[in-house]
Amino acid sequence: MPKSRIIFNRIIQLIYPLLTYFLIYNFLYMLTSNIWGSLMPPLFWLGVSAVVTIVIIYLIYIRLPIVRNNKLYNRDTFLWEILGIGAIVVLGILLNILFTRLGILQMSNSYAKANEVLYSGNVICKIIVNCMLVPVLEELVYRGCICGQLKMWLGMWPAVIISALIFGMMHMNLVQFLYASIMGIALGYLYGKTDKLHLPILAHGLTNLAVVLATIIGG
Repeated sequence: MPKSRIIFNRIIQLIYPLLTYFLIYNFLYMLTSNIWGSLMPPLFWLGVSAVVTIVIIYLIYIRLPIVRNNKLYNRDTFLWEILGIGAIVVLGILLNILFTRLGILQMSNSYAKANEVLYSGNVICKIIVNCMLVPVLEELVYRGCICGQLKMWLGMWPAVIISALIFGMMHMNLVQFLYASIMGIALGYLYGKTDKLHLPILAHGLTNLAVVLATIIGG
């Protein structure tokens, strides 16, 4: 097969899960929130959309020719994996504190609008959607489908950087681009070193949980 054809096929393999995720997730959210929006807060409908999209993206993910390490526990690496998760959670907390102190969070109207949705439900809804469903969905897409494929083709660090930048850009505002890109590098490194998707999912979820709890306590 010609090299140009191989490159084209690889680009399609990257775009396909990303586009599927973007279109289905956003379409379902707009549909449910517009039709039944008065019945439940926006975050609830975001969660419903995430559940459906997770199933579809997972079916794409398991068919990709990428390296997977599904072993939940390994005595030789367990401590380092726990430390890696902890380091990412600390990084996320520090970034949130830094952005708040510098006033960066108040600079973006689109960030404020996104937060209106993400913090519109009750405590249980916030935890389930922000700390469980969203991390599973985003890690499936950006670390599993995107970083996993890029690592096969380009090596670990190019895969980590490119997938992190895509992760940041897909949030579509400057504040979340900066935050998500930095966190994406950390999450991608953890995934790239282990080939275990559940580790960045756990790190992502715990980071979001820390932020959600801080928001509830502080406000």
